[in-house]
Amino acid sequence: MPKFTAELMRIYNANAGAYSEVTDREATGDKSVTIDRDEKNILYSVYNSSSIVRRVGHSLIDDVSRYKQFTVHNSNNQEYQTSLAVVHPKETGNELRLYFKSGEFSPRSGDIWFIFTRSGETLLHIGWSSRANWDSAIQAIHENDKKVVRFEAQEKIDDEDFEYQRQIGAAAVRLPIVSSVLKYNRNASIGLKAQESAGYRCEVDPNHNTFISVTGRPYVESHHLVPVSQQSRFPSASLDVEENIVALCPLCHRHLHYGIGESKKELIDRLWRSRKDRLSSREINISYEELLKIYMN
Repeated sequence: MPKFTAELMRIYNANAGAYSEVTDREATGDKSVTIDRDEKNILYSVYNSSSIVRRVGHSLIDDVSRYKQFTVHNSNNQEYQTSLAVVHPKETGNELRLYFKSGEFSPRSGDIWFIFTRSGETLLHIGWSSRANWDSAIQAIHENDKKVVRFEAQEKIDDEDFEYQRQIGAAAVRLPIVSSVLKYNRNASIGLKAQESAGYRCEVDPNHNTFISVTGRPYVESHHLVPVSQQSRFPSASLDVEENIVALCPLCHRHLHYGIGESKKELIDRLWRSRKDRLSSREINISYEELLKIYMN
């Protein structure tokens, strides 16, 4: 049956695993699940195959050796330890079954049962989940991965922004700028001039009030509308020019970096319409669609 995917490894913090769907016969008749090839490999990585006992006649061998210790994950996401019978149900052959125990391991028809190992732990893990919860957990991982991709993409727009704002603050109070070399060249004085030209007001909405900073002016932040990380696309123009720098309140600035959806698109649209002619005057030729693509990954 299927091996654990990378997503399942992360959900259960496993280093190897396999799973199967419980059949109606397993759930209501045999009260056990068949341990197939991949599941056997997981089982045998902890318990030697020679330690598995075999049914004789119509009865299970009444021997403690048929019980193996497991860490169980039930359908309510509870975790506990118990012993369960693992037996070859026939006198010959390789068929192997894991037997239910009421209240401790009792999946229903259509549920997913699973087995896995976890680094640093000696006990095998087994468990069961409804198909709906199983699929939901995998979907949640996929959705989170998409969020990680979006976050990392937004970070790449300008992962030196904090240092840039610090340098502008230093320039505002005429302190010497002491900093490690930034990946993308930018002049703090130009960023400060952009704030002055905007009257220290947010260019998305001048009514966005902030606070009076230590410079004695309303606090705003400078943002390159076409990010400096895109400089290689404009070999004949500098992106570190006042025409490309907008003054923003901190909320709008973070919104541009980390926001999603229509509200973020509205910010970009407003700034684009107010700046497109000024961008063109400095040969920063970019379409609205191209700018949107940078921000809306």
